[in-house]
Formats: sequence, C-alpha cells, structure tokens
Amino acid sequence: MLGSIISFFSPKPIIYMKKALLISCIVVGLQGATLLNAAAQSELSVGNEISSNTRNRAANLTRAIAGRVHLDEGQYVRLKDLNTRFIAEMDDLQIRFAADPAILDEQLLNAQHLYDKELAMLLRPKQLLAYQQMRSGMTAYSDMPR
Repeated sequence: MLGSIISFFSPKPIIYMKKALLISCIVVGLQGATLLNAAAQSELSVGNEISSNTRNRAANLTRAIAGRVHLDEGQYVRLKDLNTRFIAEMDDLQIRFAADPAILDEQLLNAQHLYDKELAMLLRPKQLLAYQQMRSGMTAYSDMPR
C-alpha cells in the first residue's frame, strides 16, 4: 500500500499527465485549424454565388475607370474585385430594404462611402484626382446650368 502511494507521487505520472496535456492541446489546435479552413471554404463558396450579370457589370465599370485613370495590372485586378463586391452589395441592399426607402438610401450611402474609402486606398493621388473628375462628370446634374 505504501508503495502505491509513493509511486503515485513519483515523477512518472506527472510526465504522463504532461504528455496527455500536450496531446490534447495538439488535438484542439488541429480542430481549430480545421474550423478555420471550413470557414474560409464557405467564404469562397459564397464568392462563387455572385451572378454572371454582376461580374459583367463589375468588369464594365472596371474597364471604364481603367480607361480614364490608367491603372497598372495589380490595381486593375483589385479594382475589379472591389467593384464586384460593391455591385453585389448594392444589389443585396436594394432587395433587403426595398420596403423602406429611407433605410435603403442610408445603407446605399454607407456602402458608397465604404467603396470610396477602399478606392482611395487603392489609387495613387493623381489617379484618385482623375477618378473624382470622371465621377463628377458622370452625375445627373453635371450638365445643368449653374
């Protein structure tokens, strides 16, 4: 009996407990990595649900901006992605808030501000100026006398 009590307090059980703790931490870490991977895959599948109409509209908008702003290849790809997300979000907002025009206007304005911020981070200063000039020329009231 005394031998079993002494063996209980010997260093061997502590080593086994450390190994068990290490193995359980590894298992939990692997499960967390699996969950993160699953979340990333679900985001990719959501991105694949964007309609071809939205992708075409985004490509046309990107080409129109690139024609005036003179983007490099990396900027073009990032702008096309930004435009795709922006148009998809605008379409989604118009569907979700169709019953309440006041909230729709507020949400559309917030989406536009976010788009403008992301675009400003994407473009160089001269490019941003060219974009702003192009955009001001495209407004509905730009041809009206002042």
